[in-house]
Amino acid sequence: MGWGFRIDYSGRILSSHVNAEFGIVPTRFDTREFIDRYGGLTKNIDILDLGYWIGDIYEKPASDWRELVERKGIV
Repeated sequence: MGWGFRIDYSGRILSSHVNAEFGIVPTRFDTREFIDRYGGLTKNIDILDLGYWIGDIYEKPASDWRELVERKGIV
């Protein structure tokens, strides 16, 4: 099984399938920002394309990743 998270529409993590190699697991994802940018959620979203919180520290989406996938027409 690959790594992944199942989240609800608000970004709350319902379940996760990651191992210790993944590192620190986010506490919540910024689905609002993603929806505002792309118009909705899709079934599979790369973690680099979502902002997230670890506790009360916010990490922005990876802008270089977004530029790459948008240039290639993946999103």
